[in-house]
Amino acid sequence: MFDDVIRWSIVSAAAFLPLMMSPVNYDAFDLPKAIFLYLLVLIMVSSYIGRSLFAGEIAIKKTALNKPLLAFAIMMTTAVVVSPVPLVSLVGEYARYENLPTLLSYTIIAFMASQFLDTKEWINKLISASFIAFGIITLYGIAQSLGLDILPESMRLFEGRSRSTMGNPVFFGGYVAMMTPLLLHYLLRDERLPFISKPLITLLLMMGFAGAIFSQTRGAWLAMAIGAIVVVVFHRERLLKAAGNVAAILIVGFALTLVLISISGQQQAAKQFNEITERVVSAADISQGTAASRIEIWKSSVEMIAVRPLAGYGPDQMYLWSPAFKTLKKAQIEKNTIPDRTHNEFLQVAVNSGFPGLLVFLWIISAIVLMSARSFKSNSDLKGPAIGITAALVGYIAQGLFGVAVIGLTAPAFVMGGIVAAIAAGKDPQRHIIPFKIKRDIEVFTLVAVLASVVAIFAFRPLIADANYLNGVTKAGSGLREQAIAALSQAVSLNPYQAQYRRDLAVALVEKGQLNEDSRLVVSGISVLEEGLRKNPHDIDLILATATAYRVYAALTNDMTIVSQAENYYSLAIRKNPLSTNPRRGMLGLLMPLEKYDEAIEQAVIILQIDPNDADVKLRLAQAYEKTGRAGKARRLYKELLAIYPDRSDLKESLELYERAKAAE
Repeated sequence: MFDDVIRWSIVSAAAFLPLMMSPVNYDAFDLPKAIFLYLLVLIMVSSYIGRSLFAGEIAIKKTALNKPLLAFAIMMTTAVVVSPVPLVSLVGEYARYENLPTLLSYTIIAFMASQFLDTKEWINKLISASFIAFGIITLYGIAQSLGLDILPESMRLFEGRSRSTMGNPVFFGGYVAMMTPLLLHYLLRDERLPFISKPLITLLLMMGFAGAIFSQTRGAWLAMAIGAIVVVVFHRERLLKAAGNVAAILIVGFALTLVLISISGQQQAAKQFNEITERVVSAADISQGTAASRIEIWKSSVEMIAVRPLAGYGPDQMYLWSPAFKTLKKAQIEKNTIPDRTHNEFLQVAVNSGFPGLLVFLWIISAIVLMSARSFKSNSDLKGPAIGITAALVGYIAQGLFGVAVIGLTAPAFVMGGIVAAIAAGKDPQRHIIPFKIKRDIEVFTLVAVLASVVAIFAFRPLIADANYLNGVTKAGSGLREQAIAALSQAVSLNPYQAQYRRDLAVALVEKGQLNEDSRLVVSGISVLEEGLRKNPHDIDLILATATAYRVYAALTNDMTIVSQAENYYSLAIRKNPLSTNPRRGMLGLLMPLEKYDEAIEQAVIILQIDPNDADVKLRLAQAYEKTGRAGKARRLYKELLAIYPDRSDLKESLELYERAKAAE
């Protein structure tokens, strides 16, 4: 019984976890997946303890994956302990959750797969379930391309690009790239799967082709091609016989994509076709767009690793530290954005845990490669699944060269790695046997089950908090400030460690205080922010929000000591994120009324290096030049602004005032 519970949990982690989403949560995608993963791991561990208690021994199958998985768990834990802010690596970044609990969960599901998914029956069940889930996920992605979505309008991001249940076109494309080689393998192989026929596999491949196109993810397209090449290499003889079928799938898949595009109407179809064409054409252009942005992120990531090469920064902490390494070109391409991922899985592991962690990660990959090669040479009936799963893992690694590791992608990949280890170990592997004797095994297991149930109940707490957060954000967007503050307060109460909840609660309090000229509400907002900063003094968003709150408080009270507090927080935000215009614009707005014109000029010049088209900053710079007697520079800026914005009355007025003042001298 315990073994089957573990096996079904593994199947769920590989097949059904990518399906998880929740329309009632603000983070509709990653948080539900994280909670589902933790619950599955809890079930696996509890069942493993139960089987060991009643068997009177711990039996561990010897595989080549055991040691690297243990080393990975140790390295990630060590990276968290020595990281700058361990709490962040434990809680996780909002809408990512590649934190320590998630990373340890990956190692557990891979270990469990290597121990329990060693029969063709169960491997076929997992693959069939994965194909069914793939059909649902790609169908939803295609529906999104037609404008059909179960999410409310306000949550439909990435207009024109399908993201399905993965929440992001890049993640959806990566999922398709991982699953397509596995589908192609079973199309070419003479082997039946439960509930899955050859015509269904053909249909799924065509849907996958369309889904990948609609994701507009170039890295996924490349990864699909690489995974398909692996399948072709192993099935080259069969492919000669089935070449017509494969060509037909590609042609029909392309035709299906065109039909789906045309369904959305002539204007929308033309727009979507142009977007897809531009993505294809721009794939080779690395001087602009996302390709250029990726290169700049990689440069920054290398610099980050050079600063902390041995321990890294800890899982899910890149958002805190990457701004200090951001290049000017990256700041100019994507203004006021903070890279929270390297967009390369190997660089990301090194950023998280340094070179030792990267070496362990490479050890895991090397072990899987060697085990796959061993499986290919065997005459086992599991040789076929081993080839297909290996091709899927190649697709996963290929998309990871340009993509991001997320739970919906990485959990299935770790399960697949565990299955490769189980296949390579053979039907009668050696086992480590650790005997023990506990007299009251039933009572002990009951206690374990009760504790697991309590933990499971508390695991839903973040979901409830996030549902309140969505409610609060929705109310705030509708102008219902009282209701928004109540819902956001509930979210903070349920999950006090989530900085995003605190920031938005504080913003709501400060805005209401400013509107009602009630400084007490502003002080309440400041208290919420500073409590968050005590938990994580490096949170850039909280620092900037605190600076703004103090600025509002100073305006309401006319207290110069409060102005200095705002100035201090703006300075801190600038030090943390030097190439963002937001804190510098805030500081500029603070310095001008204080008549600190030289400092204001310094901030304005840097802002215009990042964003040369910021008209408001140019106007303030012209005013600062005028106040400091730099007449030529002021006049040139006024005229430059008027040439661009001839209808702006404030610019005309500023220039006229300047000209009259000069004439009166």
